[in-house]
Amino acid sequence: MVKKRQCRVAFVPKSSHSRKTVCRPADTYNCVKNNQFVWMTDGKWIGPAGMFSVALVARLLAIPTSLERINPYSQADAIGFMETAQFIARELSLASPRSTTYETWGAVIAPFWFLPGPSRIYALVFVALLGALSVYNVAVIGQKLHSRQVGILAALPIAIYPSIVLIQSTLLREAAVLFGLTTAARLLIAQSPKLPRNWSFVGATLALGFATILRTDNFPVYVLAIASAVVVRYWYSRLTKATLGAGIITGSVVLESAIPIVLRRFNVIRSRRAEGRTEYLGWIRFDGIAEMIVFSWIGSVYFLFTPFPWMVETLEDVPVAVEAVGNLCYAIAAIWGFRYLVHRNTPVAIGLAVGLFLGTILYGFGTVNYGTAVRHRPMFLWVVFLFGSVGIASWIGQSSIDN
Repeated sequence: MVKKRQCRVAFVPKSSHSRKTVCRPADTYNCVKNNQFVWMTDGKWIGPAGMFSVALVARLLAIPTSLERINPYSQADAIGFMETAQFIARELSLASPRSTTYETWGAVIAPFWFLPGPSRIYALVFVALLGALSVYNVAVIGQKLHSRQVGILAALPIAIYPSIVLIQSTLLREAAVLFGLTTAARLLIAQSPKLPRNWSFVGATLALGFATILRTDNFPVYVLAIASAVVVRYWYSRLTKATLGAGIITGSVVLESAIPIVLRRFNVIRSRRAEGRTEYLGWIRFDGIAEMIVFSWIGSVYFLFTPFPWMVETLEDVPVAVEAVGNLCYAIAAIWGFRYLVHRNTPVAIGLAVGLFLGTILYGFGTVNYGTAVRHRPMFLWVVFLFGSVGIASWIGQSSIDN
């Protein structure tokens, strides 16, 4: 009598969130075939790849709004970046009449003007691709830290928020900065088993350097976020504690001497940006560090959650106001999500939280209209969405257990 060939599917611990086929020696062919079927139907790539596809299609469909100047974010700076890129490609020189900010991003997209055909469309597709890859990165990180559902839930707002889709279908640099940030985070947090660790660190460094070149003001935030994660990871090392102590002393001395420069810089930024229909709190100026401390939480709330309902004046404000409500819901859930992650992966949770905390405070100091806030806050909102998704998933999981 011939024994029936069997192949069973075993479930691995919850932290891996994937199914694993265990083959009995009696059957090799059927088990391999079944294993391939499980991988195809339950592969880790399905969630991130699906979110990438949704994000890319949405951005590509929005490109005509930029070409026809219907997109409100396709004016001003977007035109400046395009004209700078055209100048660099035509003159083969970075000495454009515009500032370094325009020249840096203009140099990145200038090669598209060497190509025959609609150069602007090529550049817009490139920006849309960077935005979609950012969505993919967030989905992979969420899946690594918790589950595929968390990855999808964290990436969904970045993929479909109208403001983010419209911004990332223009020639603004925001999509590239977000791509650099999330790529670095993915390489550090969700390292591929096929990629050597050293190469992951090299890739993360290059990605973070790319984001820093485009927005140099963020460099202190990156350094402190990574340093916080490293300190927590190696807390029990004497060298770590000694280095931390020396860093605190040095940082205090540097901060004390830099306070006048910081105050002057933020006041200049606020004066320059305090205009337009979407302005808020533009009259506030900082005379000392105490005033900045008091204002820090106010500026952060305005930066992340405006426009508030009473700020809505036109039909264009409605989608952004709805997004702000979504941001608030994710932020509330993020409290529980952070508590969950800090017990599961303390260095990552602390590093992301420090980056989010410092970034929102600094941008809260320098932002005085919600039009600018909408452009800048996705750099930090993805962390809110990540923590919030973990919090929502933990609530659902606990409710299932209780029931």
